[in-house]
Amino acid sequence: MGWSGSTVTVAAERAEVSRGAAQHHLPTREDLFVAAVEHMTEARTEEIRRYIEDHGDDPIFTRNVVQLVVDMHTGELFRAALAL
Repeated sequence: MGWSGSTVTVAAERAEVSRGAAQHHLPTREDLFVAAVEHMTEARTEEIRRYIEDHGDDPIFTRNVVQLVVDMHTGELFRAALAL
């Protein structure tokens, strides 16, 4: 959809919330996109943090980091980032 096809109204419809509720929290399209980028950044940060915590004091091998990066660039969140 990207920038040209995105509106707060469209986002509200897809999120199944009222247009008024969406516009209360995200009054402009710019606010919508800023919120989306913030969400993706927080989700990625948490994903990396969780990965590191899961390994504790164990060594993290290069191949595992490469796999993490591949996974991060092939999933749903990455496709959403491309649409932005």
